Amino acid sequence: MARRTWESVGVALGYVAISFGYFGIRVLPDPSRELIGTGADPQIFVWSFAWWPHALGNGSNPFVTHAIWAPDGINLAWVTSIPGLAIAYAPLTLTAGAIAAYNAAAVLAPALAATTAFLLCRHVTGSFWPSVVGGYLFGFSSYMLGQSLAHMHMTPVFLVPVAALLVLQYVESSLDARGLTWRLGVLLAIQMWFSTELFFTLTLALLAGLGLAAATVHSVRPRLRTLVRPVLGAYALATVLTAPLLFYALTEVETGSINRPADFGADAVNFLVPTRLIAAGAVWAPPIAARFGGNDSETTAYLGLPVVLMIVWYAIGRWRVPGSRFLVLALVTGAVAALGTSLHVAGREITPLPWNLIARLPIFSHTLPVRFSMYVSLAAAVIVALWMRSAAKPAVVLLPALAVLALVPRLDLPLWHFEPVRPAFFTQGLYRDCLKPGESVFTVPWNAAGNSLLWQVDADFDIRLPGGYVRPGLPESFTPVKAAWEMHFDAVIPHSPDLQDFFQRKNVDRAVVELSLHDAWKGPLEYLGPPSIIGGVAVYPSCGSPRTASDG
Repeated sequence: MARRTWESVGVALGYVAISFGYFGIRVLPDPSRELIGTGADPQIFVWSFAWWPHALGNGSNPFVTHAIWAPDGINLAWVTSIPGLAIAYAPLTLTAGAIAAYNAAAVLAPALAATTAFLLCRHVTGSFWPSVVGGYLFGFSSYMLGQSLAHMHMTPVFLVPVAALLVLQYVESSLDARGLTWRLGVLLAIQMWFSTELFFTLTLALLAGLGLAAATVHSVRPRLRTLVRPVLGAYALATVLTAPLLFYALTEVETGSINRPADFGADAVNFLVPTRLIAAGAVWAPPIAARFGGNDSETTAYLGLPVVLMIVWYAIGRWRVPGSRFLVLALVTGAVAALGTSLHVAGREITPLPWNLIARLPIFSHTLPVRFSMYVSLAAAVIVALWMRSAAKPAVVLLPALAVLALVPRLDLPLWHFEPVRPAFFTQGLYRDCLKPGESVFTVPWNAAGNSLLWQVDADFDIRLPGGYVRPGLPESFTPVKAAWEMHFDAVIPHSPDLQDFFQRKNVDRAVVELSLHDAWKGPLEYLGPPSIIGGVAVYPSCGSPRTASDG
């Protein structure tokens, strides 16, 4: 037992080193300024890392905030506010800052996923090196590489292999009903606090897996029948442990879809052809990958030819074995789910698929099908580990090595890290001489076009924002405001009357404009009088002048 424990620790540290080499080393010179990832989305999670310890430490309700989308506020139960991760990393946030905590979480997520997949593979195979390869193929899969760019709520997947391992141990009778109930219940609760979408897809995967096992592995049917009660007990326990989150989610149920599932299905060719994120396809793949739908974070079905060859080899050689047949069918089921509402081949739509029948249902409408590629990667990792256990040389060395190489990211791309614009006005505390605590501050760039959430974190939430890019789109209470709609979606500089209307409706006190955009915004803001130029921003009305919004 001690040997296996140290073995696991060593493997985990190896995965951490790989993840650090891929992602962490890029921000090492200044981990409190540079962010792992790209685009506007990382600021959502940095803000969340700061918000939850701030709210809890000040005795505020962390689920409903008026710090953003002021004065109306917003319910955070229906946005990607990652409360579980924010609380877990709170000690680091409070000592090193929210950006450093975010970067640490971004580095650890692939390593943790790889480690738990290693544990699952080792349980199934009893072999060390096949399990190491299997762990890598899951933790550093195309899914994890893509989601690591911007979507931290989709990267804490390390509990998924643990859930599979717990159910497997119960089916094998090495874990009793009580042990499964409390372990799986706690796991499900933590997963929900991490990500409600991952909790939902994990539930679907559990249901599909149990159904497939009952259909393909007849010998375990009696044990599967006894599984119903502990699984229901686990969900009951998870409900208790997530009661506050569920309460706020149910008090304001959001029925509309943030992103259309129909727009985010995997392209069938993507299973073999990588996107520009993968080094193996740097030269030849981009023209093909350009036809895929989605974006860099959501074209994540790639397995690679070596993995597909091992899967086919395994399926042909062991199809008559019920457990092997279950694994292959589980992978195929996950792949069909990932394809989404219709089959696309190199960008061309071929035919509708089963997901089209459920895509508009509640909760399903908030689930992007391509993200089921994570479950495909896990099934592929286990199959590869099992294939390696019995394969002969030189294939048992050559194909796994090629499979690992086929997933190495393109480290020359600038997408893996960036330094967001954070003016000295906020980072050096200059705002304290200009803004009063609690003032509502309109920032330019606004919302997704800029880094206003990071500015608010730098101001330690002393200011409120009449915006807040914690999700795509606008809260319902803001959609009637024409200027807000235009500024969010089209980056249009509004006419002065529209801006005045927005300021009056939403009780905006001041505007803070990044200096690089000041010339373009002088016109709409000139009615407020001359600004103060301080710390890399222009402040309207000038520091010391009466507030705008409410003073008319």
